[in-house]
Amino acid sequence: MSTKFYGKSQEVAERIVEQFKTGDIPQAVSQVFVNRSDHIPSSAWSWSNQFICAIFGTSDARGFRQWEKAGRKVSKGSKAFHILAPCIGKRSEQDEKTGENKDVKFVYGFKSIPVFALDSTEIVDPEKWEKAGGVDMAEENRLKGLPFYDVADHWGLKVTSFNGQGGRFLGRYTHGQSIAVGVENLSTWAHELMHAADDKNGTITKQMGQNPGNEIVAEMGGAVLLKIMGYDVESDIGGAWEYINGYSKNGDAVKHCIKLLNRISKCVDLVINTASEIQNMRKAA
Repeated sequence: MSTKFYGKSQEVAERIVEQFKTGDIPQAVSQVFVNRSDHIPSSAWSWSNQFICAIFGTSDARGFRQWEKAGRKVSKGSKAFHILAPCIGKRSEQDEKTGENKDVKFVYGFKSIPVFALDSTEIVDPEKWEKAGGVDMAEENRLKGLPFYDVADHWGLKVTSFNGQGGRFLGRYTHGQSIAVGVENLSTWAHELMHAADDKNGTITKQMGQNPGNEIVAEMGGAVLLKIMGYDVESDIGGAWEYINGYSKNGDAVKHCIKLLNRISKCVDLVINTASEIQNMRKAA
C-alpha cells in the first residue's frame, strides 16, 4: 500500500459532499447477494441462524455431537453461541372435505441450541473430517481477496459472509470480533470496515441499535475509501446518498456529512495507514 493515498481522505470527502450539493448523483448500484454453496449442516439453516453464525465469524457451526460425527472435537475451554430452533408439535384436525382426522404439525415456540464454530474444534479423525467438510472455498477465497482484508485481519477481526437474499441486513460489524457481509458489493464491505476503524479510533457511539452518526460515518467513509483507491463505480455514491439521507434528521444530509467530515477522514486515514504499516512489516520480514 503506497503512502501516496494517505491524507487524501479530506479532499475526496469534500468532493463527494459537493456532488451531494449539486444533486449530480448516479443511480445506486444494484445489490449482488452472496450465495454460498457450502455442503455443511448450517447451510440448510434459516437466514437468521446463518446470520448469527456470520456475526460470530464462522460459516460452519455445529452441535457437540455433530462435530464428533464429523471427526472433530470441541477444544477445551471453547465457548458456544446459540441459534434458534423451532419447537414443533402435533395436533389432530378434521379435514373439511373428508371429515377424517389427521395429524398436523405446528410451531409453538423456539428454543436456543448451543453450537460451536469450526475454529473452536480440532480434528480427531482426518478421514471422517475429509468427508464431512464442504465449506465453499471459492467464497472464502473471494473474501480474502477483498481490498483491505489484511487490515481487518491485522485488527483481529474474522471476516465471513452469509446468504443475504431475503434478510434484513446486508452486513454487520460486531465490536472487536467480526465483519459479516451478505452481498458482494464492495460498498457494504467498506461500510463495515469503517465501523471497525471508527471503533479503533474510539469515536464510535456505543449503543443498542443503529446510531445515525455511526452510520453516516461508515457509509461516507466507505465511499471515500473506495474512491481514493480507484473503485469509482464500486464506491456507489448514489447508494451512499440514499443511505445517508435516510439517517439524516430533517433531510439535511449534506449538513450532517460536513459536521462529521473530520471523523470520517480519520477513519479512512487509519485504514490506509494500517495497510501501509502491514506492507512495510512484510518487506522488512
